[in-house]
Amino acid sequence: MSKELFDNSPVQADGKPRHDSARKAWRRATAKSVGFIPTDPDTISSHEKKRHYVECLEQYITYLHEQFEVLGAVSAMLTRVSMI
Repeated sequence: MSKELFDNSPVQADGKPRHDSARKAWRRATAKSVGFIPTDPDTISSHEKKRHYVECLEQYITYLHEQFEVLGAVSAMLTRVSMI
């Protein structure tokens, strides 16, 4: 990780820089480097939480399929199941 990712830490409400543990700083830097946009779960609706969760699962499944292709392995086919 580059040092500049750690230098951009958020500030507290009083304007003073936040002093996080190394682990929190690393997690924030990693999230920033991959383009993760954090959301406050208390400010979004239940529907939005579920939609976001499903979108994340779809992206992860796509990623796993790509990794299987890189390895030359065949992944199991998934079928959509509809609720009755």
